Amino acid sequence: MSCEVCQEVQSKYKCPRCGLKSCSLHCVKRHKVSKKCSGIRDKTAYVPIKQFKESHLLSDYRFLEDVDRKAYGAKRDPNLHVPARTNGWLPKQLHQLRKTARQRGVNLMLLPATFSRHKANTSGFKQISKGRSVFHWRVEWQFPQCDVTYVNDGVPETSTLRIALEEYIDPTKANPVYKQRLKHYCAEGMDAVRLFMKIEDCDREKIRYNELKLDQTLAGNLARKCVLEFPTVIVALKDSAEDYLDKPEQTSTKKTETDASDNSSTLEGSKP
Repeated sequence: MSCEVCQEVQSKYKCPRCGLKSCSLHCVKRHKVSKKCSGIRDKTAYVPIKQFKESHLLSDYRFLEDVDRKAYGAKRDPNLHVPARTNGWLPKQLHQLRKTARQRGVNLMLLPATFSRHKANTSGFKQISKGRSVFHWRVEWQFPQCDVTYVNDGVPETSTLRIALEEYIDPTKANPVYKQRLKHYCAEGMDAVRLFMKIEDCDREKIRYNELKLDQTLAGNLARKCVLEFPTVIVALKDSAEDYLDKPEQTSTKKTETDASDNSSTLEGSKP
């Protein structure tokens, strides 16, 4: 029987998944792409009793062994056995972290321990004296005009965003490596940027942003806001800032104009 892909050469191989016959590695790859086939045999596929052989029995036995091995591995994985957070219970360290953030007016949302964002979070607080501590945030800086993202671990809450951004886009103080990657920002200068942070607790259907103040402290900018593990700050040049601004007034104006037009049409239609 000829190859079902090229239909030129005698077939040599049979796909364990779909049963298609092919002649070479090239044809095997072509059939996987065209038919979106994984090439992996379906171990749970139905086999009629008349076609059931010893090889099928052995395959089922190995499949059950594999399931048992993975179940046993899951029981031993510590990351899969973190305390449930749906009832408000948190480990002592995370509870204290969220409590400290709440004291500063920040609603800190924590993800399950298996999430990569939670694993990457290095935010914490340092006790300076009795009853006084300083929160140090992990801050992710996104520079959309250069398609670059940098992370700064341990930004103190007392630092202004201008000072925190100096090592990235300040024309005189920026790190040479960052300066090269962010040359468009450095050319415009610190005062040519606007900062935004996604609103995490708003309607999921519409992405909205809070604008942050460059010369305000990190603590002041995060107060009365919701933070998902750690803040992600979008650094946009002023000519691109419109993409992150909410425009409720414009929508309201258009709606008012439409309503006025409708009312005018109704009045004209009601005239004798």
